[in-house]
Amino acid sequence: MNTFRLYPFPYETEKGHYLYDPCTNDFFEVDGELYKAACKAVRSRNPGQAWNKIKLLPSSARELEEYRSNGCLCASEVEIIPFPTIEMCCSILPEKWRTPKTVTIEVTEDCNLKCTYCEYSNDGGHRRLRGHRSATIESMRKAIKWFHDNSDLGESRGISFYGGEPFLCYQEILETVDYARSLCHDKEKLRISVTTNGTMANLRRAKPLFDRGVKLHVSLDGNEATHDWARITHSGFGSFQLIINNLRELAAHYGDELVNHLSLQANIDANSMFDDLVGWEKLLEKEPYLRNVAKHFSRRSLSELTTGRYQSRPVSDIQSKAEYLLKLYIDQTLLRDTQRSELTKWIFDRELAVIHQRDTSSLANCRRVYAGGSCVPGALRVFVSCKGKLYPCERVDERYEIGSVETGIDYVRVTNIITKWQQFLLSVCQGCWAIRFCSKCIASVSEIEDCMTIDNVRLNCQNIRSFWAQKIVLYTLFAEQDIGLLDYFSRARPISSFSEGHKQPTPSLNE
Repeated sequence: MNTFRLYPFPYETEKGHYLYDPCTNDFFEVDGELYKAACKAVRSRNPGQAWNKIKLLPSSARELEEYRSNGCLCASEVEIIPFPTIEMCCSILPEKWRTPKTVTIEVTEDCNLKCTYCEYSNDGGHRRLRGHRSATIESMRKAIKWFHDNSDLGESRGISFYGGEPFLCYQEILETVDYARSLCHDKEKLRISVTTNGTMANLRRAKPLFDRGVKLHVSLDGNEATHDWARITHSGFGSFQLIINNLRELAAHYGDELVNHLSLQANIDANSMFDDLVGWEKLLEKEPYLRNVAKHFSRRSLSELTTGRYQSRPVSDIQSKAEYLLKLYIDQTLLRDTQRSELTKWIFDRELAVIHQRDTSSLANCRRVYAGGSCVPGALRVFVSCKGKLYPCERVDERYEIGSVETGIDYVRVTNIITKWQQFLLSVCQGCWAIRFCSKCIASVSEIEDCMTIDNVRLNCQNIRSFWAQKIVLYTLFAEQDIGLLDYFSRARPISSFSEGHKQPTPSLNE
């Protein structure tokens, strides 16, 4: 049995001192002496001994004893259950392995752009090497047929074409879409999309796809200055004008109906977020037809902006602008500003909703906690390479192959991946105060470098703790200002995070 103790996480604001208790998943305001003693305990070589022998003045000792008598701040011993479990893979989910809900098909490795952060960049630190291989119509048909034969025809399913730049194989996509539609009698239950850089998505090419019920996910990182910083052609020129001209042409033809046919995807990181803090707002002012188009931002947490391959600006510059962005969000939220920045809402809202809607059942009762937030490879989604190999998703490299369209999913490979993953979790999750917020997965760890090592996992854990510490402080700041502000996060949509589910709000910042 893998048991360990969870110790409180001390933090402070300008107005008070607090302890977050992972055992109860709750926050407690404490006096300065107890806060300092907790800080000293968690930094010691033996936090368990230090916590149990914590020396306090009588008033602080009574405060701690009162909390402990109510089952709080007890540093309870719990069992860690790595998620997903091998038992789940072997017995609970074999049926779901035959019913994936989505398949992503790699159309080509090639691309007409050379974005600095692309998965296919040949620069160091990226998970895939750019090649010139492309899937044939026959190989894509095999992928579609495998998906059709191994998914639940009664449920809604999704097919996504991915690259490289899929429009380089435009005709092959059209024919594959027609084939997929011919296999599905209920067209409403089959969603088809293409992820594209948008440079080739003019009306002539987009209309036949729209007519077939295909949705486009167009990559656009903000206004021209922001976008062109990283999304460049092979000649080194920006791609913004190529994309925006195509979007204007589509908007002129489809008008308000454009929102039904495409969405925008942005990579929000040190390159795009901080080159122009108001880049998105400027873009929407200039291109108002995009305001109602759905936008999806790739997640780069603020704690990771000064590390890894996305850093390309002076740290002081990034930090000062990050502080400005945070201040803007705080000011707008405190004023209950309904016109808050779309970008700042996306950066902060969803994690604060996770905190607000957290599960506050005590681990002292169940004595077990799940660690990690990885999916079961191949259970709900599958990535098919242009060579017909199967992977858990497009975010992992070729070492995580789990089968092929010819042979199906290899359960032994899946089990081996999960076993290795569990070993890592058991070595790094013991005693981690952020375990009930953590949603790290195999892909998030492999993003740090191109292989999953214990050092990569620990670096990822450090980033996760910094990330959630910032969000907890921010959440507490709102509670200090006006407890009613937290009602907003009852309505906000939380990010998907595995923490034994989320109950409705219980913002008990004890006073």
